[in-house]
Amino acid sequence: MQQSTSSLKLRNKFDILQSGQDSSVPTINAVAAQDPTLAAIVSGPDMNVKKISELNTYISKLETTISQLNRAKNAWTEKEKKLEKDNAELSLKYTTLESTSSRNTADLQHQINELRKSLSKHEDAASDDNAAKKRRFNGQQASTLSNSNSLSPSPTGSSADLSSTSQPITPMITDQVQPPPKTDRPPPISVYGVTNYAAFAKFLKSQQVHECTRKETSNSLILNTKDADQYRKLHSVLRQECQDKTGADIFGILQLHSYQLKSERSFVVYIRGLPSTMDPSEVNTALAEKQFTPRRVVNVPSRFNGILKPRPLFRVDLEPSDQNPEIYNLTNLLQVRIKVEPAKKRTDPPHCRNCQRFGHTKQYCLRTARCIKCGADHPSSACTLDSKAPCTCANCGESHPASYRGCSQLKQLTKQQHKATDEIRRRHAELKANKQTSSASNTVAVVNHVPTSSNQAKNTYAAAALQQQAPATPPPSQDSTFTKMFDVLAKLTNQLARLDQRLSSLEQAVLPEGAAWDKVKGRHSRHRNG
Repeated sequence: MQQSTSSLKLRNKFDILQSGQDSSVPTINAVAAQDPTLAAIVSGPDMNVKKISELNTYISKLETTISQLNRAKNAWTEKEKKLEKDNAELSLKYTTLESTSSRNTADLQHQINELRKSLSKHEDAASDDNAAKKRRFNGQQASTLSNSNSLSPSPTGSSADLSSTSQPITPMITDQVQPPPKTDRPPPISVYGVTNYAAFAKFLKSQQVHECTRKETSNSLILNTKDADQYRKLHSVLRQECQDKTGADIFGILQLHSYQLKSERSFVVYIRGLPSTMDPSEVNTALAEKQFTPRRVVNVPSRFNGILKPRPLFRVDLEPSDQNPEIYNLTNLLQVRIKVEPAKKRTDPPHCRNCQRFGHTKQYCLRTARCIKCGADHPSSACTLDSKAPCTCANCGESHPASYRGCSQLKQLTKQQHKATDEIRRRHAELKANKQTSSASNTVAVVNHVPTSSNQAKNTYAAAALQQQAPATPPPSQDSTFTKMFDVLAKLTNQLARLDQRLSSLEQAVLPEGAAWDKVKGRHSRHRNG
């Protein structure tokens, strides 16, 4: 009975919705036309209890959705209020920062202007004071000379004649003499095999290269020249003699090694980032288009499992030029992003691939060739030693190749070289410190110059009086007030820079990352508009 009553009530309610008698609620057919789920429920010839229950379930889902939308709307409203509050706080902070920065900037600028005015006044006063002190100093020297001349008559004339020929004494300020520009000394040439020094000296004189200093060591003769031209000429003569051996019976069979002139050394850099398959000639052409003059361009390979493989690293040797340091500014070459790196300085002695000795290279070595594997007197390319046979070092005689970096002789030379380098650095530091001390104490030298006539006797009473009298104190060379004012000005400038940096950091802290103030305001307005 109860079920039939509820069914009648639902039936009546459905009829009311379907007929549209209640004007405040849209008809169910109108709603079903827009909702396929409701259309499936109400479709059919008649309305039964099952369809009515499904309709009630659908209505409850709609109510749940509406409540969720209302909660989302309320949350969004709260977010908008919070954004408006944050916007107001940010506006207040930015306004406060702008006003504080403008006030501090104006105060610092005013203090800087006042200091500049005060500095100019002190400079004028100091220059006037120095000029007055110089005049008083000149007057004292002139009066001292006149008084001493009036004490004793000159043997060649009266005191009036002496005073008339004497000139007023003026302090002569001599600045420090700048040293001439330093020029690179040519490298030494080490000559071996000289058995008759007198005959060798006559040979150098006959070739017009005898103007060189010679120093004899235990096994060689070191020759030093004055300039690069003499070095080139002497090196050419000795190289020709080593090849021809025309004076072998006179002064011995010559052997030598030397070094390259600094002015002829190539400027070495490494270009990282170019493809490993790129032809070095293309790199050479591209650098020539950039107004550089490459001497050599090679790829620097890497060894993997005993196989050399090219890698994206090229070594570039440039001809000597003042423009070479500008190559470090290159960031793109042949449409490829690159990085130019300087060559790393070697701390160990170089190794010669010709004679296998340390301290020089193969390019400037004219000594007897020795094998890198067996140590015999023949080139390494002509060695017949088996690859599995033990090697013999040409320097220490141990069982390793001559190029082994752990050779005992190389370790000893490296240790001596580092010790000598440390001693040179210590001496340079002492000389620099002494030079700075002397230059600080003798920036201005005052020389008292007393002119003497040709007919005046050297030993006079006036000259003796001048020698016994203590010299007057010269005027001060600098004013400490200037230094103090410059320090204050530098401190104020640093404070202004720190304030500007602090303002920038505060702006980055309160504003979103990478956004300006007007962009933040625009973003908040877009949130309010939905």
